[in-house]
Amino acid sequence: QGAVSGDPFRARTRGHIDCPHFRAALNWVSDLAVASARSLESGSSTVRDAMCDLFQRFGRLYRLSTEECRFLERQVDTLSRTPMPVVLQHGDPGIWNVLVRETGVTFLDWEAGERAGLPLWDLFYLARSFGSWMFRLRGHHDSLESAKHNFFHLSAFNRFLKKIIDLYCVRVGLRRELARPLFFVCWMHRALKETTRLTPDLLMNGHYINLLRLSIANHDAPGMRHMLDSEEKP
Repeated sequence: QGAVSGDPFRARTRGHIDCPHFRAALNWVSDLAVASARSLESGSSTVRDAMCDLFQRFGRLYRLSTEECRFLERQVDTLSRTPMPVVLQHGDPGIWNVLVRETGVTFLDWEAGERAGLPLWDLFYLARSFGSWMFRLRGHHDSLESAKHNFFHLSAFNRFLKKIIDLYCVRVGLRRELARPLFFVCWMHRALKETTRLTPDLLMNGHYINLLRLSIANHDAPGMRHMLDSEEKP
């Protein structure tokens, strides 16, 4: 980190939706996906087995309601049987891993990178971290409250993300209807990664399991329909 020139993202951003550094970071994530996207049939054992393993490991660690489990199972099933590209995934594109340079932005910390990662996950994670920072700069420190505003409510942030997701899907060759299941499975995956930092008695208090459950509970909220669906449901 000391060998790469640039300023920490959080020291340069003003925390507004029109922040040029945030937009540069989103473009960087999208460009990476476009440059690395390759076709891989989701029906093949590679993706299908990965999705099934992810869901099974999650089920062994977390205890959700029957309705929540069924909802997640439907998202996993959709991704398991629908063809989609895989991309080079950074794996941890939070704004704390972004340096602002004269020529744009640079992402640090590639230890969680995946050669055959799932599309949109980096973009969702980056958007969540920036949205949380926006709220923090305004004196609000509850990251779940920021998710409610940014993802579930119709807001400038939500409307902006829809445009970014639309363009990402076109450029990467991803079916737009897969944005919805990818969103939920992204947080399921993050909750699994978070287990390495939590003791068993604290698992259900983790940030990502709570973000996932909150997202499931609000899956049909106006902001979610606008952001995740190619056409809003009537």
